[in-house]
Amino acid sequence: MGRTAVPLEKKIENAQQKVVKTKEKYDVAVEELKKLMDKRDVLKKEELIVAIEKSNKSYDEIIEFINGDTLI
Repeated sequence: MGRTAVPLEKKIENAQQKVVKTKEKYDVAVEELKKLMDKRDVLKKEELIVAIEKSNKSYDEIIEFINGDTLI
């Protein structure tokens, strides 16, 4: 029985190392995704500001529309 314990321990160690490496890759991927989504949000906000500036609607009309108080 002692003979199978060593390979089993080695398999556990290898599995643990694999989990650590996979988690590191996951963390990097999540960070990249977050940065890309933040960048997208900034671009959308800039696009919205440009649309508001080009609009012939007043600030109050735009706020009312966004809040759902009235239709433009």
